[in-house]
Amino acid sequence: SELGLWVVADGMGGHCAGDIASQMLVDKIARYAKDNKTTHIDELRGVIQQANKEIFDYAKEHLEGK
Repeated sequence: SELGLWVVADGMGGHCAGDIASQMLVDKIARYAKDNKTTHIDELRGVIQQANKEIFDYAKEHLEGK
């Protein structure tokens, strides 16, 4: 059976590159769902936390001062 997982990522109202952050999160979760046939909430939470760190690091590297 397929994993029923919906992700809504809509940026943060007016913040620079919110569309990029949203896409990074969706891509990270999609890769996780593809590679894991079952989802445990704690694992998913970890994926989201890792995506948050990657988004933060991306913003520091590419968007600082903008």
